[in-house]
Amino acid sequence: MSLPIESFEPSVPARQQETPLSSHVDAIFSNRWMILAITLFAFLGALAYVMVTPSVYSADIIVQVEEELPNGQARSLLGDVSSMFDTKAETSGEMEVLRSRMVVGPAVDKFLLYIHAKPRYFPVVGEWLAQRYESLPYPSSLPRGGYAWGGESIAISQLDVPNEWLGKPFRLTTLGEGRYTLSDKLTGATFTGTVGKPERFLLPGGGAMDVHVDALSGRPGTEFTVSRSSRLAAIENVQARMGIFERGRTSGVIGVTLEGNDPALTTAVLNQIGQEYVQQNVNRKSAQAEKSLVFLEQQLPQLKAELDAAETKYNALRNKRGTIDLSEEAKLILGQSVDAQTRVMELRQKRQELITRFAPTHPSIVGIDRQIASLTGDVNRLGNNIRQLPDLEQDVVRLVRDVRVNTELYTALLNNTQQLKLIRAGKVGNVRILDAAVQPDKPVRPKGAIIIGVATAAGLIFAMLCAFVRNALFGGLSEPEDVERHTGLPVLAAIPYSDVQDKLWRRSRRKNATVPALLAQSQGNSPPIESLRSFRNVLQASLRQSANNMVMFTGPVAGVGKSFLSANFAFIQGGVGKRVLLIDA
Repeated sequence: MSLPIESFEPSVPARQQETPLSSHVDAIFSNRWMILAITLFAFLGALAYVMVTPSVYSADIIVQVEEELPNGQARSLLGDVSSMFDTKAETSGEMEVLRSRMVVGPAVDKFLLYIHAKPRYFPVVGEWLAQRYESLPYPSSLPRGGYAWGGESIAISQLDVPNEWLGKPFRLTTLGEGRYTLSDKLTGATFTGTVGKPERFLLPGGGAMDVHVDALSGRPGTEFTVSRSSRLAAIENVQARMGIFERGRTSGVIGVTLEGNDPALTTAVLNQIGQEYVQQNVNRKSAQAEKSLVFLEQQLPQLKAELDAAETKYNALRNKRGTIDLSEEAKLILGQSVDAQTRVMELRQKRQELITRFAPTHPSIVGIDRQIASLTGDVNRLGNNIRQLPDLEQDVVRLVRDVRVNTELYTALLNNTQQLKLIRAGKVGNVRILDAAVQPDKPVRPKGAIIIGVATAAGLIFAMLCAFVRNALFGGLSEPEDVERHTGLPVLAAIPYSDVQDKLWRRSRRKNATVPALLAQSQGNSPPIESLRSFRNVLQASLRQSANNMVMFTGPVAGVGKSFLSANFAFIQGGVGKRVLLIDA
């Protein structure tokens, strides 16, 4: 078709540079299969990840660190005096104790966490499939190859190897009838043993391996991977899987979590750690009580002798002088002197107890020395006041003071001795388990629904971005306004795409028809044909300005619909009585 470009005035204003929403919709629709494929790939990838990733379970316990009250549980020599030096146990310190090898180690030893034995599964999906079988019948459709397909189990109570063999895997193969072979791929060494019987195998290069397989369940030929790690490595593995935190600031309540693939074993290990922590705390308190008790039992006879001597002197004075009434001033000085002298003696005994455990520069001992110095000044001042009293009252005040001071100290020592005996008996501690671990029902990882949802959404977004990029690079012009703006030519009609014509042409080729069937002939009222009729009306008006009645259909590349448009347009023209010559070059 030939039209003078100079006479054309676009009927649609030039578009702004922004991309309309319809172009995005077109890009999504035209690339819908690519978007669907990428999204489906992301969904299947996430589903496969969730299926093959081992489930991780989490068990937890709650521990309370109680504040040690001297009146309730004697931690030191004297109840009232100890309150000046005893403080609430630091929760952060107790958290480190919980994570220590001293507490974790016994749990590792009890459950033999340094011995690793598991069936050999088919790569990637084998373990997931094995979890779906509840009994031993072998699925004949699956490959053998020594793989475990469900129902297999093994229990090993001893696996001792030289240090150079730690961490190296052995292949244990069931032979049936309670027998097995143990082999090493690197050296080619193979040993045969019996289930339920301790075995000792000599390893290549020297050294021996002691093995005791308690139980073995599996079809003959099923293989297990067996290895032994160091005790330290097993402890560090448990420590890495532990989470310890304080529940509420300065609450004294500690939460402990442990993660693992086996919910029953994880729960049992964590409960054992909690019990070991409580027992270690009790043992530590008992040991401290034992040291204090030894010191108190050494002080009691000496203090009892001093009390008896003071009472003897006081009684002798009363027998000689009779009942003596003290003045108000003497009574006041006596009370103050008794209090000060009692505190000085208590602090000195406390210092003697602490000096057996700490250096003289320890903050607790330094604090006691300062208080002793201060109280000694008060005692000296009260002594000067006593010397200003009459001679008889001086003697009475001194003797009464000695009796009262020694009586209070002796009574306090007796009380604390009984309290320390209770602690030594192992019945008292300052930590307890509030909530023991309960076997979890659901894993904490992987979160299947979240992973699949996020992966699918990410795949969809990525696919749409790919569609937009592809459309921007290879999409060409998709809007009539784009054609007018870039070429300066008018858009006379927009013909919808129809795949029916392709089907008609393929059918004609199969039948070797000389004249192919046309869409205008079989579906004359379809949207593409109606658009061609509208185009015919516009074209007739344009041909009045043309020098001839020849129309050429052309396109930038092959396969854009030139033959479809020209053939169906010629058929429509012929249908209204026009003589049409169609040349499809």
